[in-house]
Amino acid sequence: MEINRDDYIHELKENIGSRDVIKARIIIDHLPQMDEDTQIRILFELSRADDDFAIPLLARMYQIAKQLQIPPGQIKEILEKKIEEFPFALLEIIQDDAITDKTEYIRMAGIVQCNNSVPVILNLLRKSNDVAFNKTCIEALGKIGNPKSITELSDYLYSGQRDLTITAITALKNLGTPEAVERLSERMGTDTEFDRMIIEAAGAIRDQKSLQLMSKMLLSHDTYLRNYSIDKLTEIGSKSIPLIVDNLSSKNSDLLIHTLNILGNIGDADAVQPIRRLLFNEPRNANVRFAAYEALGKLPLQKGAYVLTAGLSDPEPHVHVAAAKALERNLDTTIIAGIKNLIRSSEEDGKNIVAAFLNAEADNTVKALIANETFRDLTIEYLKETAHPDLKAHFATVLNEAGFSEIVKQFGAKVEETASKEKPLIFAVDDSRMILKIYKSTLHQLGYPAQLFEFPETALQQLKESKPGIIITDLNMPAMNGVELTTEIRKLYDKETLPVSMVTTQQDLQDREAAFAAGINGIIYKPFTKDALEEELLKFN
Repeated sequence: MEINRDDYIHELKENIGSRDVIKARIIIDHLPQMDEDTQIRILFELSRADDDFAIPLLARMYQIAKQLQIPPGQIKEILEKKIEEFPFALLEIIQDDAITDKTEYIRMAGIVQCNNSVPVILNLLRKSNDVAFNKTCIEALGKIGNPKSITELSDYLYSGQRDLTITAITALKNLGTPEAVERLSERMGTDTEFDRMIIEAAGAIRDQKSLQLMSKMLLSHDTYLRNYSIDKLTEIGSKSIPLIVDNLSSKNSDLLIHTLNILGNIGDADAVQPIRRLLFNEPRNANVRFAAYEALGKLPLQKGAYVLTAGLSDPEPHVHVAAAKALERNLDTTIIAGIKNLIRSSEEDGKNIVAAFLNAEADNTVKALIANETFRDLTIEYLKETAHPDLKAHFATVLNEAGFSEIVKQFGAKVEETASKEKPLIFAVDDSRMILKIYKSTLHQLGYPAQLFEFPETALQQLKESKPGIIITDLNMPAMNGVELTTEIRKLYDKETLPVSMVTTQQDLQDREAAFAAGINGIIYKPFTKDALEEELLKFN
């Protein structure tokens, strides 16, 4: 019997008007027997019908789409638009036993954040062993964001199916509650990729639990986790300070250094007093003292900056430079008077203090004190006999512009490079500009020509064009750490062809093992002295 298209369309319109879903469903079930034009016309009529009435019929139409002549995407597009307007209808569809494949509707429930569908999706998830379907359920639950799904989502962190575990991590990240973060943190420690995803989730959530987790990761053996946490805590800014200042009571030097670096980079005055208390207790590790003065140099000290002068009397030369830079940023008449007193205390102290201000390129301090006879004589002596030519040229410009050309004549602006041509070129890589200045000065004093790199990627690019004699690289750098840099270097040169020495404050065995596995030749521990640096370099030339 031939089907009359107009009769079916008229009947559907009647059903829509009377809201007779049963009769309308019969028409939909007969759609495969109709021609394409009729199918398109019926889809059009359903697109104009009330959402709550049309959605179940469109869902049925989509289910049998493979039997129809119109593209399934056309049906899906209309269905999604109606569900966006009336998401509650999804619950009826998902519960409909006649719809055997509910994947697409569960995905839609996630998109429209249909909260009332959560119990149904959870029930389906518990009964299913289908990985693809379960993944869709987990994704939807994460997008909906109902905390009632945390237990089931957490179970999938240990599913044994890598894809499902990754999906569960993302879902819990989307929930973003303290309990979700707690469950994620419990999952850490057995898989590097999962750990990195979890710490990235904490960086996105940024609640108290997340901050605690990232603070804990400052001591991670994984340099990615450590550096990511440093970057995120810095990015979060003042909100993270009340939590991380508690780290300053730790006895762990590495935790102290990472925390000080974060506080300095945040630049909030609330960190000043905790750092000053730390220095008052005179931490034994010179790297901690260096990091403390470096951090204070980045903070608004207002009154009390005179306390920084204590760093000029530190037994470690690196700390002198950090303190000098901090004093430069907070220079006032009280500090100037204090420096004058210090350089008069003893000849050796005076030399060290003046050298620190010069190596820190503390231009304003030098200009303010150059009229002082003791400071002037020590400055001329250091620039004439010890300083790197670049540093000499720098202060020649500074002092000439300030009207002290007679002093410039005494140390000589143009001096030939004194580094021995027989000694190999050193590439020094460190993200700290202050440390790079120390490298420059120290290597010059040892007679080594040096090329400095603040970014390891730049050093790597230069290595593809020319080969130095030795590379010195820091371990902890943000975008590419020293181990990763060494791994890339070894793709270009082997250990015998190009020695690499790692400079680090890390004393942990696992860090050393990772560094040597990547192909380093030796380790130098901060704070390195001139003698320690020379001893390491002499091993390779």
